[in-house]
Amino acid sequence: MKIDPHMMRRVVTLVVLGAASLLVGGCGEGPPETSIDSAPDDPSNSGSANFSFSSNKENSTFECNRDGAGFITCTSPKQYADLSNGSHTFEVRAKADGQTDDSPSSYTWTVKTEPERATFEIYFLGFRVNNETYDHDLEVDGKGDEVFVRYDTYLIDAEENVLEGPSAEAQTKTMGDTNGYTERVQAGSRSDKGGLKSGDGFPSEPPWNTNSPLHDEYPRMELFRGTLVKGETGLAITPTIWEWDGNKDILQVWEDTMKENGPAIAKAVATIITGTPDVVDVYQSAFDMGIPATFDLIGDIFGRAENRPVGGDPRKIDEETRKMEFEAKTLVLTYDTAEKAAGYDFGHGRGVLFTRYDDPSSQTGSYTLFFLVRQLPNCPPICPD
Repeated sequence: MKIDPHMMRRVVTLVVLGAASLLVGGCGEGPPETSIDSAPDDPSNSGSANFSFSSNKENSTFECNRDGAGFITCTSPKQYADLSNGSHTFEVRAKADGQTDDSPSSYTWTVKTEPERATFEIYFLGFRVNNETYDHDLEVDGKGDEVFVRYDTYLIDAEENVLEGPSAEAQTKTMGDTNGYTERVQAGSRSDKGGLKSGDGFPSEPPWNTNSPLHDEYPRMELFRGTLVKGETGLAITPTIWEWDGNKDILQVWEDTMKENGPAIAKAVATIITGTPDVVDVYQSAFDMGIPATFDLIGDIFGRAENRPVGGDPRKIDEETRKMEFEAKTLVLTYDTAEKAAGYDFGHGRGVLFTRYDDPSSQTGSYTLFFLVRQLPNCPPICPD
């Protein structure tokens, strides 16, 4: 059979045109299709993520959406950094020939990184007697003021659990006149045996000296040494300074009050741990008045006004009881605020913090307490001694 060459050319042309029609129908018509070619592991121990993606149409552009923030123009590869712990979702869609992929390619993964942590030391450096407290004329308890400092300390986690709480022994020895009181620490210049008077600093001059010898029961002394974890743990230290007169009724009530307030303190600190405080504003705006009182512990303390906190205000209610309203100040340190405080000079040297307690005018006492926050080199979970 003889084949007409003109007919052959026509058949070939129709075949080629048919194939072209099939090709156009396969990728030239309809929206583009998007593929994610590489993505981070799930779960990932990195706060960074890299994605590469492509389309079945060569002239495609792309839009990306992370965690529902909305689609924005992007190119492959797309990189993300500083991702928080938890679940994240990445979507990408291609656009070509005026059409958009109506079923974006999606990938969900979990970031689970180790939080930042550091070991911190908190020291009680000393105090300044701005003004002596009221005392009876005979000064049978010693010349001038005799004081001790209590430091109720809580280590708390973000779930409001108290990891470590204060103990009854969390206070210094009494400091002042040692005449007849061998258990005291000599402090002050009222006599050759000590006794605190207005203007005295202890244990050195200036009292915020960070190089004073270290002691176990009076300043300079370590109040805390341990690890704070970003977003997970926080520290609350409530330092109070007490005028010694012998009777411990009020002190016992204070100890009980602090224990009873443990859950409330934990709740307040947990809120700060999981928040995002502007630590620069917190410290710069509040340190003219002392350590910022993140929350105040105000209680009715009943007892005889003997051992009493400087800054307390006893007011007669009836012949049998006295009511003392006392607003204590609490230093709250998270990883973020401790790191900031350790590196900042608030007026007395880097890392030196202070708080002040003032009696009402009837009792005249005024003391400023000085503390040091120090960050140790990285050596998790805690630096060795």
